[in-house]
Amino acid sequence: MFEIDFPWESRIYCPRCGVNNIPGMADMEEAGQRDVEKLIKDCAHLKFYGSWDSDGYVIDKENLTQKFNSLSEEEREKLEDGQNIDFQNFLLKNLNDGYVQFCQTIPMPAGMGGFAIYDLSAGLEDQED
Repeated sequence: MFEIDFPWESRIYCPRCGVNNIPGMADMEEAGQRDVEKLIKDCAHLKFYGSWDSDGYVIDKENLTQKFNSLSEEEREKLEDGQNIDFQNFLLKNLNDGYVQFCQTIPMPAGMGGFAIYDLSAGLEDQED
């Protein structure tokens, strides 16, 4: 999986089909917090949208949080590296190079963040000759 840090206030468009999946900060402020989930547009390539908390997700088509949360304590300890949170290391270990992750982090003092994961290979099998 490839990681790309992306400006926190920007919209995220699917790198495969161009759909504006994730609204920008101005869109969210205009809609109000209660309607943010309604602004998220789906496409075949968007597989996950959520926060660094493994329970803070809006979209999880591949059950990544469930798979992570079902790990034993011993398996989670193996993911600890002192740099990334365990959930991020789990994603890096389990998603191949066909995936790309767009990370957005609000600057301090908030420090909150989220990310969108796309499977760039989704739908390719339909296009083969």
